[in-house]
Amino acid sequence: IFDFHFINSAIRQAQFSDSIDSSSITHSSINTMTVAPYGQQPFMIRNSTISGSRIGNILVNGTGFQLTQSTIDSSQVQFKASQRNVLADYLFSFSHVAVQSGSTIRFLGPLKGKSSYSMSWDQVRTRHSRVDLRTRGKPWRNVMMGNGSVFQRSQVQLNGIARVSSTADSRIVATNVTLRKTRDVSLASTKIFGRSRVSIQDPLDGKSHGLNLTNAILQGGSRITVDPLWNIERAGFVTRTGGRLIRSME
Repeated sequence: IFDFHFINSAIRQAQFSDSIDSSSITHSSINTMTVAPYGQQPFMIRNSTISGSRIGNILVNGTGFQLTQSTIDSSQVQFKASQRNVLADYLFSFSHVAVQSGSTIRFLGPLKGKSSYSMSWDQVRTRHSRVDLRTRGKPWRNVMMGNGSVFQRSQVQLNGIARVSSTADSRIVATNVTLRKTRDVSLASTKIFGRSRVSIQDPLDGKSHGLNLTNAILQGGSRITVDPLWNIERAGFVTRTGGRLIRSME
């Protein structure tokens, strides 16, 4: 679907079977937007904008959802995989996406069963926005928030994930990040500054797991607070100008 636009619209249900390109949703409300591509392929939205709008649920049938070269501006959007295909391995992929101006994006993870969810962020920028990723029963398999992604003046909450990783060239700037019920966390080579607050709380299963801070930089009055159960790898880890790594029992 190419060059379609919802403007000042109130829609109860919308369904798409073809990917969306060069389109927009502006000052509109959609209760449920179902994307059901042919052949169980990931559904893609590309070169598009969601602005000043609310989408109660983007309900994903198939094996995943891709948002690329697009902008979410002053909007509230929730993503949820359909329960119809309980055997699917769902992949949510965001690439070259801007989330800005008070936007909120929420991702609801899998229920019990054989399905699994993963999330990949590549060159994503959030500014003055909120990201909320949580489980509804079964933990997310993997969340990779890296490859040049920048989280600036935002709130990021991740809850119920087997593995979280932030790769090189990612930055956390004046942002609060909270991780709960996770198992393996890597912030290797991540730069954290601007009085950011990163809180890594109780592990997923109550056991000791690893936090990798190799070559990470913590500066500008920023803090990482870590639950006592975490084993920290800190080779090459640097703190500058008031950056502090704190055990939560301190």
